[in-house]
Amino acid sequence: MGRTERSPKPVGAPETELPIAGLGGRSYAFLIDWHIRAIAGLAWYAVSTLALDRDFIPADTDSGFWWAAVAPAVAIYVLYHAGFEILTGGTPGKRRAGVRIVDRNGNTPGVPALVVRNVLRPIDSFFFYAVGLASVLLTRQAVRIGDLAAGTLLIYADKATPGERRSS
Repeated sequence: MGRTERSPKPVGAPETELPIAGLGGRSYAFLIDWHIRAIAGLAWYAVSTLALDRDFIPADTDSGFWWAAVAPAVAIYVLYHAGFEILTGGTPGKRRAGVRIVDRNGNTPGVPALVVRNVLRPIDSFFFYAVGLASVLLTRQAVRIGDLAAGTLLIYADKATPGERRSS
């Protein structure tokens, strides 16, 4: 079960209860998103190799094959989280898991915060996500390194306080 956190409030404003998503909600969303981005990247690569009449694992590659098949597949995999979060407010996995990203006041974070949390995703993924896992388990608000730097939280969307802006 997640934690509930009181967000900082401006003078005179009511306190907001934020239902912090813990390791379970985060992991469920991540696993869904990992499968989607892996399948999407592999699908691009597979279709590209067919379209270019190449072997799935070619013996030799040229720059045209690399730019048409490999680079887009890697971009799909690497930019998946940032792209969905910036364009739609959350990934398909987050929506399915019932979690969403907010700033420390419970509002939808801006593009700079979303970029920061995703630029730092590789640090969280060190040692098969052991760094991110440790950060989630050791921080009071169950956040990973990218969230700490961006000032964002992952909360359960269906338990959010009425009146909060929803990002999904």
